[in-house]
Amino acid sequence: TPSLSCRIGRDIMSAFYESSSSVSCIAPPHASGNVTFDVSNNGVDFSGLTGLKFSYVRSGLTLGVEPSSGPLRGGTLVTITGASPRDQGVSSVTFGTSAALTFEASDTAVMAGAPPVRTPGLVTVRLHLGGVSEGSGSDEVGSAVFEYVPWPTVARLVPSAGSEGGGTVVSVVGSDLSCSGSCLVRFGGAGAVEGRLVSSTLVVAKTPPRAQGSAAVEVSGNMGADFTDDRKVFWYVSQASLFGLLPSSGPATGGNVVTCVGDSFPDTGSVVCRFGLLGTRAGQLVSSTVVLCLAPPSGRAGNISVEVSTNDGYEYTQSGARYAYTVPEAWSVTPAVLSTAGGDIVELRSAAIAVGSTVRVSLGRGEAIYAHSVSEGVAVIIAPPSAVGRVAVRATASDSAPLEDVYAHVEFREPPSVTSLKPTSVGRRGGATVTAVGTGFALSPAGLPPVVRFGALPSDGRVPGTLLS
Repeated sequence: TPSLSCRIGRDIMSAFYESSSSVSCIAPPHASGNVTFDVSNNGVDFSGLTGLKFSYVRSGLTLGVEPSSGPLRGGTLVTITGASPRDQGVSSVTFGTSAALTFEASDTAVMAGAPPVRTPGLVTVRLHLGGVSEGSGSDEVGSAVFEYVPWPTVARLVPSAGSEGGGTVVSVVGSDLSCSGSCLVRFGGAGAVEGRLVSSTLVVAKTPPRAQGSAAVEVSGNMGADFTDDRKVFWYVSQASLFGLLPSSGPATGGNVVTCVGDSFPDTGSVVCRFGLLGTRAGQLVSSTVVLCLAPPSGRAGNISVEVSTNDGYEYTQSGARYAYTVPEAWSVTPAVLSTAGGDIVELRSAAIAVGSTVRVSLGRGEAIYAHSVSEGVAVIIAPPSAVGRVAVRATASDSAPLEDVYAHVEFREPPSVTSLKPTSVGRRGGATVTAVGTGFALSPAGLPPVVRFGALPSDGRVPGTLLS
């Protein structure tokens, strides 16, 4: 009939006849909320349908989305707030042009599963009334922005082991690492801790306490909604302890092996020894109670602390063990140049030499020679034959102490040989310049010229010469 109409709240609108059981009406503007709805064939008498309500809802709401990002593969469970889903009749959610994988509405929020996409970027998340609209979007309650990001990966952990007490600072190295809000790093079943995003390839986190054993380390960039699944393992080990050093002292020249005795040294393959401020050296794990270290040179006497790390130098024991560097008595050796033929008398001087004491000396890699103590502080040896070259002199005034410390160097040279003289004769008064031609002539280590001897003249006939070549 021409008077067919709908009454929505207090507004009466013309209705469109569709069938004996269906009419349609265009809703007039109205504030949000519920209003009554009934129908009339004559515009006067209305159906008075009991309990039938029509809801006006707010549209264009700015919604909150948490987390605000997720991986391309989808599956992130997103909480959407800022609307009253049940009161407003929200029945679906879209991410861009795709429907949510899952949908659940409560009085205060909507839980939706993000669908997968192919490319990273921002998409609009929309709440809809009565299904996904293909039209102008008039069914849209509100919207928010969600970002799809590449799926991050964890490649390695540095260090890969630490104390069961926690507190180890671990660098998580990977790719496509990003964080919306805070980064979370999960160490097995010990729960997630907050990490710091340094770059797209590095997140740094401190380990929580955990029992000994392995723990898979994963990273979440969206507040724990999604974690990586690369299963890179961090090993929780007992806190290593260092009890003592054998020996506890050594020469300032370094190079001697120090045995570190302790407990709970794990087999992580990354043992490091630290000698105070002298630096670190790679150690050798012998057992869970023994680590071998090579002492670095110090150049002077003094005590330093020694500690051991079992995770590549990131954490050290705190035992307070001390190692003493010692400097031996000073020795001097003359002459500094010896003949390769041997037989030269070598004088050694040191405050450690007492009359009648046993003095042992080695030249280069040769066997030890027993020196003859001629007076307090002085001993002599006969140099053995040797090849040409500079060799170290080691000495000790003890019959049992090892020959370890280098006190001086001497140089073995071929003995000089004269093949010709020019001129071959001079006047008895002397003063003429004589040129000697031969081999093996050289300056002394101190830069002094060679000495020339003319037979058995007074003062042994020795005069300084000039080295020409």
